[in-house]
Amino acid sequence: MPPPESPISAARAPSRFRGVFLVIAMLLVSFSIVSLSSLADFRDEYIRFGGVSRERLDTVFYVSGHGMGHSTRVIVAVQELIGRGHRVTIVAANGRLFQPLVEEYGENVVLRLDTNAIDPGVSQRDAVSVDVEKSISNMANFLETWEERVEKEVEWLKSLHNVDVVLLDAPFIGAVAAKRLRIPSVLISNFAFDAIFEGLRKLNQDRNNQKVVSVCKTLKKLYGSVDYLLRLPGAIPSLQFDDLTAKGDQKMTIFGSFERSTVDVVDISNPETLSDNEKVRDLLLSNAKPMAQETHRFGNFSLTQLLSVRLKPDVGSRVVNLPLVYRRAKLSRNALRASLNISSNAKVVLISFGGHSMTSTLRKPVEEASNDALVPGSKGDLLTKFIESVPEGRVSIAPVNAFLPDLIQASDVVVGKLGYGTCSEVVAHQVPIVYVPRPAFVEEVGLINNLMKPFGMGVEMSQNDFYAGRWSLSILAAYELKRKGPAMRIKTGGEKIAIDCVESIVETGRLPLHWGERLI
Repeated sequence: MPPPESPISAARAPSRFRGVFLVIAMLLVSFSIVSLSSLADFRDEYIRFGGVSRERLDTVFYVSGHGMGHSTRVIVAVQELIGRGHRVTIVAANGRLFQPLVEEYGENVVLRLDTNAIDPGVSQRDAVSVDVEKSISNMANFLETWEERVEKEVEWLKSLHNVDVVLLDAPFIGAVAAKRLRIPSVLISNFAFDAIFEGLRKLNQDRNNQKVVSVCKTLKKLYGSVDYLLRLPGAIPSLQFDDLTAKGDQKMTIFGSFERSTVDVVDISNPETLSDNEKVRDLLLSNAKPMAQETHRFGNFSLTQLLSVRLKPDVGSRVVNLPLVYRRAKLSRNALRASLNISSNAKVVLISFGGHSMTSTLRKPVEEASNDALVPGSKGDLLTKFIESVPEGRVSIAPVNAFLPDLIQASDVVVGKLGYGTCSEVVAHQVPIVYVPRPAFVEEVGLINNLMKPFGMGVEMSQNDFYAGRWSLSILAAYELKRKGPAMRIKTGGEKIAIDCVESIVETGRLPLHWGERLI
């Protein structure tokens, strides 16, 4: 039996294998070099889909031309991006509102005007009427060449070389192009056009017409390319991101900025105040009747059920519900009034209809009411005929470049139509609004039920009263609401959370862990 090995001999034993260890070490170093070289080949993909923090992001922001609300809230988001040192390329159909950003931030903001990449939106006959058939026809024409449009966007995005993320409010062409290039895309909006046009399809006289069916099917397919949804208050359900089959106590409100557990439905105790169009009223507000009607369906739901039901996102890790994003007034109430020679104690009604001509409609209410009217400088005959048609000194025309939030804050009541921009700014500045319903404007149902009712002060004025100039009672009711104040205060600062999410998506490949599936 051999003697046991001494401790000294055992300690020396490894020296026999030093040569072998050296060879193995050299192989490991060689393997590491090869591995690092291989990783370098995938560096762009690695940065794009997570794991590497970048101080500066290169972003592309596609902005719909469907109403000013898209542009105004994108401006706020862009300012937050620039404030954090990122760079933004804005793709829009009209650059008027974005030009000041280009002038202020120089090379950090690039503006590209291109209608080929931007949706045609929804067409209106006038300030309060949607042209359903024209809207469907315009979108159908736009979608005929969607593949060509996407290919063009792919080539353009490639030419930018280092795009980190594509942001959308709420065009869809950019999302499809981004997906083909494996660039993450983020929809920041209170709606997508697939839901809007599905609603318009129900309003179309021939809802089974192949053109409208094809439009809805194509839009749903294209929006399927969107990776993440950052949802604004006043939203309507998403066909891509909501579980429309959620039942019972497991449902949750999709409107995460709401400090409430339920979502109100429209008050139809006096349906004559809503619309003279019985078909449209019953379609959008059918909860006055049994909900089991099968005539106007959205999958397994009626349109009204979809617009008011409490829903649960089926992909919570891809959805964040944001607080309010809005433009803040720059001038004080008194400073703005002084600039327009309006007394500080005058009762002022701001009349704002997004640039639509309102001469014949406005004359009677201004002549009969005891209020002063403040009209934003705009196009059409507001600047000529209307100013001559009312008593001297009763109407002030704001400069064409006046900042609308300043005008809102300086007013006691706003009379206008509901879009996200107007709703967000009257809610944030706590000014009541008299609004004229647009029954075919699908987005409006979400804005009324899920933004104005819980957090705003709104009075609905029928289209009959609007066109006839019977405004006084509605304006007086709005004054009373102002005295009482809103039922609840909404949370703000949604742009900060939105950009936090965008940064996390680029740097880690996911939403912030503490915000996924969370109601902000």
